[in-house]
Amino acid sequence: MDLLVKWANPTHFLLEQPTVTLDVDGVPATPAMTTGSARFVVPAGTASPPIATLTVQFDTTVTGPSATTLRLQQRFQLLPPGRASSRGPQPLEYVVQPPLFTTSVTQAGRHPLITSITGPRRWSVVVNTRTVDVTAVQPLFLDFRLSQLIRSSPVTNVRVLARTDGTSTFPLHWVTATPPACSSFADSDLVCFLTAPQASPPENDNTTFYLTSNFDPKNPQEGALLAIGLGTFLGGGLNTATLPPRMRDFFTLFAPGEAPNLVLPRGWEAALAASGKHVALVLPIPAGGQNLSPAATAALPKLLHDVHATLCALGDIAAPAGLAVHRPQLGIAAHSNAGSNFFAAVQISPKAFQEIWLFEANDTQENVPTVAQASGAKVLFAGFDPVTVSTPKKTADRMPSLKGRTRRLPDPALPDNAAPSALAASSSKLTHALEEGGMALPARTWHPVDRVIAGKKFRERFEVLHQQIVQGNDADGADYLTKALTSSVFH
Repeated sequence: MDLLVKWANPTHFLLEQPTVTLDVDGVPATPAMTTGSARFVVPAGTASPPIATLTVQFDTTVTGPSATTLRLQQRFQLLPPGRASSRGPQPLEYVVQPPLFTTSVTQAGRHPLITSITGPRRWSVVVNTRTVDVTAVQPLFLDFRLSQLIRSSPVTNVRVLARTDGTSTFPLHWVTATPPACSSFADSDLVCFLTAPQASPPENDNTTFYLTSNFDPKNPQEGALLAIGLGTFLGGGLNTATLPPRMRDFFTLFAPGEAPNLVLPRGWEAALAASGKHVALVLPIPAGGQNLSPAATAALPKLLHDVHATLCALGDIAAPAGLAVHRPQLGIAAHSNAGSNFFAAVQISPKAFQEIWLFEANDTQENVPTVAQASGAKVLFAGFDPVTVSTPKKTADRMPSLKGRTRRLPDPALPDNAAPSALAASSSKLTHALEEGGMALPARTWHPVDRVIAGKKFRERFEVLHQQIVQGNDADGADYLTKALTSSVFH
């Protein structure tokens, strides 16, 4: 019998060094390598049935040292060929190496990145190489900013994943944070958080994205911008004025006529860890002012399952030894002007998501009917703004199709007209940010005002609270992201 192993995007620089091996009952076979494939004559084997072990690995040297971007190992039972689908080579188990584990772990069944097709005389295996791990390709992704900020203890497994299937759709890169407990739990889920893309630059699918020369804090380009964003979303701020404003845990006042800095590190890694949930947090990297291109919006569930499968290959997600990882529940969240991509994704794939989180997402009121189409999802309205939170929440609660499926943050909710002093007192993080930064001493004296800065209206109350909902905490000290997770259907 012949075996043909194939993979897509074989000329991509992140898949430049493939290694494919096959042995049957310990007897190795010699591959005939071509671009995007390896062919073997399968040895007969001596066991009953024979066991074939297929190992596929991809490496790149884009930054100099060799780094592995994807590795998987699958064992097959070589049953006698026949007409039934249960005959011929059958996936038996695969092997992963979870981070921090001293030994590898065997998982039952077929690797989620492998498709095995058997015929009367020919056997083919297709390896899904659409999403790979580039964390080791450029260690500065994690070290450039995240290592300088506060992290959870224990830390989550943070990765940067890259797509290899073309440059016409984005995101090209994902940031993932997966709790260590997901390495020994069969039902780990996945939530995709679309962050405000603002005026993000285009991304390029090329080698310069990974080069160390781009990591210049005075002139951050591409990869450095990803590292800065990664730290901002996952790391926690520090209480020191010696660091740049966006690395602190308090607001920073600027000169008269300038807006204060209200964007603080969000500490989402710690919030994820505190929830105790087996959930991987996935952040697509915005490009060109969007989180997702139209094609990627339509394909988002498929892309997220690719991410989940790659995390399985890395061992970040794994079942206890001898068991199988189950298909994940998916959630989708959006903050601010990420709303347009968010609602498009929900409209196209309403049945794909079990959790829908709206963190003051733009155009929420107009899209409550879109959210209602996701009949299997719980819906969270989070924030302080009546236009994007309380009004659409009331609209949703009047719809029979959404009855009993909605919830609200903060919890308990504050009135739309709550006094600034009450808002400040509702969160220890907000109190600290206002007082330490000098915006209000003490916080109960906060008097936000509207003013024009650089020709644009700056609504201080809205701007503060718009950031507070994604980087702050509730009156009981729990971060809003933690509460979104703990009140969810996720495992």
